[in-house]
Amino acid sequence: MLKISNELNLDITLKEDGDQELVVCSLEDGGQMQLTLHQARILACKLIMEVSRAEVRNNLKHAKTSAPD
Repeated sequence: MLKISNELNLDITLKEDGDQELVVCSLEDGGQMQLTLHQARILACKLIMEVSRAEVRNNLKHAKTSAPD
């Protein structure tokens, strides 16, 4: 279970549906997203790319503010 906020948790599980396996992302409020393994892999890659982009941007901001003039 991943705590998104004080009011919201996300649960990520693997589910077998016939011949295929699905990654299921469930919110406590009942919302659910069922992804094929391929879709889940694409989502994971996009999340990692965006986090990396944000980290680089933050590092650049901190480097500018802490660099001597």
